Amino acid sequence: MNNELKLREHFPPGSEIIVEYVNEAGIILKGVTAIEDLEGEYLVLNTPLENGNPVDILEGQELTLRHFEDPVNKAYVTSVFVIERRSNNRLLLVCCNPREIKDTSLRRFTRYYVEMPVTYALNGKTISGRTVNLSLSGCNIIADNARGYNLGDKIELALNLNSDSDVIILAEVIRVYDIPVIGETGVAFSFCGMNEEMRETLKDYLFQCQLLEKGILGSKPHSG
Repeated sequence: MNNELKLREHFPPGSEIIVEYVNEAGIILKGVTAIEDLEGEYLVLNTPLENGNPVDILEGQELTLRHFEDPVNKAYVTSVFVIERRSNNRLLLVCCNPREIKDTSLRRFTRYYVEMPVTYALNGKTISGRTVNLSLSGCNIIADNARGYNLGDKIELALNLNSDSDVIILAEVIRVYDIPVIGETGVAFSFCGMNEEMRETLKDYLFQCQLLEKGILGSKPHSG
């Protein structure tokens, strides 16, 4: 696949991206924006906003662009140079097309140390616990009296990802282990049943965690 086709596939107009750039003080900053258009040899971006105002990105400045495609567990990264600042109802950045687009596994970006309430059933009883980490593929939790499970058991986890209701995800037990220091039991789960709505809710939550980790958000996403 040539570079132009890769650009249209992985950085299409309307796609949300993370932009990294260096300010005059030499500090690396990050912002979230979107691809406005592809114009032949040019890539047009909406200028990232800070407190509702366009950030000061100058002509000739190098930008690093990152686009995450969770359904295929990939992140695509490239670099461009700004060649024109254009006003069209909002400030746009016209950039040269990148020469190279790199990809990497999304797994390194989607596992976060997140504590949130979680419940599930064990021997007819509801067990309450908390997550230790969370990703698109699974999670680790800590809960009292969770030794009743065996490897391969499938259960329904209730994760509180938003303020409306719990998200119920079918998960398979892949590890059960003691944590002597705190006298509790850890359970590692692999998600094995998610519909599109569940996946989108979890993807949105993890994306917010990602922005928080990169210093783009100032507060944690809702976790119950």
